[in-house]
Amino acid sequence: MNYSGLDKNFNSSIINMQTGFEIFVYYIFNKFIEEGIINKPNGHVSYKNVLEHHIGPKLETETYKFNFEDPDCSLSQYWKYVYSFRNNIVHEGHIISYNDYFNLVKPACDNFVRSLDIVLNEKYPQLNIKIEYSK
Repeated sequence: MNYSGLDKNFNSSIINMQTGFEIFVYYIFNKFIEEGIINKPNGHVSYKNVLEHHIGPKLETETYKFNFEDPDCSLSQYWKYVYSFRNNIVHEGHIISYNDYFNLVKPACDNFVRSLDIVLNEKYPQLNIKIEYSK
Protein backbone atom coordinates (compact mmCIF):
# COMPACT_ATOMS: atom_id res chain seq x y z
CA MET A 1 0.00 0.00 0.00
CA ASN A 2 1.31 3.48 -0.84
CA TYR A 3 1.05 5.93 2.07
CA SER A 4 2.99 8.77 0.44
CA GLY A 5 -0.12 10.94 0.09
CA LEU A 6 -0.94 10.39 3.74
CA ASP A 7 2.60 11.15 4.92
CA LYS A 8 2.34 14.84 4.09
CA ASN A 9 -0.76 15.02 6.30
CA PHE A 10 1.25 13.58 9.18
CA ASN A 11 3.69 16.47 8.77
CA SER A 12 0.87 18.98 9.20
CA SER A 13 -0.43 17.02 12.18
CA ILE A 14 2.96 17.10 13.89
CA ILE A 15 3.41 20.82 13.24
CA ASN A 16 -0.06 21.54 14.63
CA MET A 17 0.47 19.16 17.56
CA GLN A 18 3.73 20.87 18.52
CA THR A 19 2.18 24.32 18.18
CA GLY A 20 -0.58 23.22 20.54
CA PHE A 21 1.94 21.82 23.02
CA GLU A 22 3.92 25.06 23.08
CA ILE A 23 0.78 27.12 23.67
CA PHE A 24 -0.27 24.74 26.45
CA VAL A 25 3.17 24.69 28.11
CA TYR A 26 3.31 28.50 28.13
CA TYR A 27 -0.23 28.49 29.58
CA ILE A 28 0.97 26.23 32.43
CA PHE A 29 4.04 28.46 32.83
CA ASN A 30 1.85 31.57 33.18
CA LYS A 31 -0.53 29.80 35.59
CA PHE A 32 2.47 28.81 37.73
CA ILE A 33 3.59 32.46 37.81
CA GLU A 34 0.06 33.71 38.66
CA GLU A 35 -0.25 31.19 41.51
CA GLY A 36 3.21 31.98 42.89
CA ILE A 37 4.50 28.47 42.18
CA ILE A 38 7.42 29.97 40.27
CA ASN A 39 8.81 33.48 40.08
CA LYS A 40 8.34 35.52 36.93
CA PRO A 41 11.63 35.56 35.02
CA ASN A 42 12.98 38.69 33.36
CA GLY A 43 12.37 38.80 29.61
CA HIS A 44 11.43 36.02 27.22
CA VAL A 45 12.15 32.43 28.23
CA SER A 46 12.74 29.84 25.51
CA TYR A 47 10.46 26.84 25.26
CA LYS A 48 13.10 24.30 26.30
CA ASN A 49 14.13 26.55 29.20
CA VAL A 50 10.51 26.74 30.39
CA LEU A 51 10.27 22.95 30.34
CA GLU A 52 13.70 22.19 31.76
CA HIS A 53 14.22 24.91 34.37
CA HIS A 54 10.90 26.48 35.26
CA ILE A 55 7.93 24.12 35.17
CA GLY A 56 9.82 20.83 34.84
CA PRO A 57 11.24 20.79 38.37
CA LYS A 58 7.79 21.65 39.75
CA LEU A 59 6.24 18.70 37.93
CA GLU A 60 8.57 16.06 39.33
CA THR A 61 7.20 13.55 41.82
CA GLU A 62 8.64 10.54 43.61
CA THR A 63 7.67 8.36 40.67
CA TYR A 64 7.88 10.85 37.78
CA LYS A 65 11.11 12.60 36.87
CA PHE A 66 10.80 15.37 34.31
CA ASN A 67 14.08 14.67 32.53
CA PHE A 68 15.24 15.23 28.95
CA GLU A 69 18.06 12.69 29.34
CA ASP A 70 16.08 9.70 30.65
CA PRO A 71 14.93 7.65 27.62
CA ASP A 72 12.04 6.21 29.66
CA CYS A 73 10.69 9.63 30.62
CA SER A 74 7.68 10.86 28.63
CA LEU A 75 9.35 14.28 28.30
CA SER A 76 12.41 12.75 26.67
CA GLN A 77 10.25 10.73 24.25
CA TYR A 78 8.11 13.79 23.46
CA TRP A 79 11.23 15.89 22.79
CA LYS A 80 12.74 13.24 20.54
CA TYR A 81 9.65 12.21 18.58
CA VAL A 82 7.42 15.27 18.52
CA TYR A 83 9.53 18.40 19.01
CA SER A 84 12.57 17.17 17.05
CA PHE A 85 10.46 15.64 14.28
CA ARG A 86 8.63 18.97 13.96
CA ASN A 87 11.96 20.79 13.64
CA ASN A 88 13.14 18.29 11.02
CA ILE A 89 9.94 18.85 9.03
CA VAL A 90 10.13 22.64 9.18
CA HIS A 91 13.88 23.15 8.81
CA GLU A 92 14.94 20.18 6.68
CA GLY A 93 11.83 19.23 4.72
CA HIS A 94 11.63 15.78 6.32
CA ILE A 95 8.48 13.79 5.62
CA ILE A 96 7.19 11.68 8.49
CA SER A 97 6.10 8.22 7.45
CA TYR A 98 2.92 6.45 8.46
CA ASN A 99 4.96 4.01 10.58
CA ASP A 100 6.95 6.75 12.33
CA TYR A 101 3.75 8.60 13.14
CA PHE A 102 1.89 5.65 14.63
CA ASN A 103 4.86 3.88 16.23
CA LEU A 104 6.84 6.85 17.56
CA VAL A 105 5.08 10.22 17.40
CA LYS A 106 1.59 9.29 18.56
CA PRO A 107 2.71 7.15 21.55
CA ALA A 108 5.18 9.86 22.63
CA CYS A 109 2.46 12.49 22.40
CA ASP A 110 -0.09 10.36 24.25
CA ASN A 111 2.36 9.48 27.04
CA PHE A 112 3.43 13.10 27.51
CA VAL A 113 -0.18 14.34 27.66
CA ARG A 114 -1.13 11.56 30.09
CA SER A 115 1.88 12.33 32.32
CA LEU A 116 1.10 16.05 32.36
CA ASP A 117 -2.53 15.39 33.22
CA ILE A 118 -1.69 13.04 36.08
CA VAL A 119 1.05 15.20 37.60
CA LEU A 120 -0.77 18.53 37.22
CA ASN A 121 -3.91 17.17 38.87
CA GLU A 122 -1.98 15.35 41.58
CA LYS A 123 0.32 18.23 42.56
CA TYR A 124 -1.67 21.31 41.56
CA PRO A 125 -5.42 20.56 41.67
CA GLN A 126 -6.04 24.24 42.50
CA LEU A 127 -5.02 25.15 38.94
CA ASN A 128 -8.02 23.20 37.67
CA ILE A 129 -6.26 22.22 34.43
CA LYS A 130 -8.19 19.45 32.73
CA ILE A 131 -6.73 17.63 29.78
CA GLU A 132 -8.99 15.47 27.65
CA TYR A 133 -7.29 12.65 25.84
CA SER A 134 -8.13 9.13 24.75
CA LYS A 135 -7.20 6.70 27.50
